[in-house]
Amino acid sequence: FWFIGALLPVSGVFQLGVQSMADRYTYFPSIGFFLALTWGFVELARHWKNGPAAVGTGGGVLLAVFVLLSNRQLGFWRNSEQLYRHAVAVDKNNFVGHNGLGFELFRQGKVDEAIAECETAVRNDPSYDPAYSNLGRFFAEKKNYQAAITNLETALKLFPRDVKSHNNLGNVLLLQGRNQEAFDQFNQVIRINPDHAEGRNNLALACQKMRRTDEAIIHYREAIRLKPDFLAALNNLAWLLATSPNAQFRDGAEAMQCATRACELTGYASPAALATLAAACAESGQFQSALSLTEQAQASAGAGPTELTTRLEKMTQTFRAARPYREELTGIR
Repeated sequence: FWFIGALLPVSGVFQLGVQSMADRYTYFPSIGFFLALTWGFVELARHWKNGPAAVGTGGGVLLAVFVLLSNRQLGFWRNSEQLYRHAVAVDKNNFVGHNGLGFELFRQGKVDEAIAECETAVRNDPSYDPAYSNLGRFFAEKKNYQAAITNLETALKLFPRDVKSHNNLGNVLLLQGRNQEAFDQFNQVIRINPDHAEGRNNLALACQKMRRTDEAIIHYREAIRLKPDFLAALNNLAWLLATSPNAQFRDGAEAMQCATRACELTGYASPAALATLAAACAESGQFQSALSLTEQAQASAGAGPTELTTRLEKMTQTFRAARPYREELTGIR
């Protein structure tokens, strides 16, 4: 009765989540079952001549077998990849397992393998929106933006309030220069979850690209309020306040504060954060400090020609002329 009663909440009559079965559902119900079994054997052993010894020996052997089986089972829980691989080996149609394995492979940089696993997941269950959402992110990583958009839009048709899919779709649209559409997606993010700091930062970036600088500042500040050590938002706001062509938006003191915190968070090792702090110093009239920080950023960035190194060269020339640097957009997300 214990077993049946404790199992009832997960019997399928009151199903919790998409899964109808799971090992963990048996843990609590089994307590009563094994107590009854143990006490039953002990009671029976009292009526046998060598009963107690036989039950003790049998119990010891059984315990040893269970230890070995448990040790084998624990091997499947060594890490997430191992667990998901076991799950899909047991059940080839396990769409949750394929999706989870895809995400773990993506984290390891195995993007093609990750895509293959998530495509298997959606073949097994075409209505499983998390797999479409992951596919959108994975295709974006390969710069296959059209495939990314298609999958993210499918995810949102299945689950319109999926904040992650709205945010990722906005990022892809922003990369394509579709700023208004990106703005709409990020706006949806904060409508669904007003405390979504990443969505606030991305919305601010979209506002900047649309030359809605006053709105961008508001959203950056809100992102930092929600997440005080949010590196990207700190750097982006500092850059805007230090380099905006429009004087009404510049604030050297706040730029210094945000940029200094960004550098502290990165151990003064990020060339982008150092460049932002240099721009903030220049805006505050500290040109020697700005030059020193620019040199440090150049050393950290390396010699290869990149957008950042090109910008750093321009900044150096500007600071040597004792002028602050002016540029509205930063490259940090």
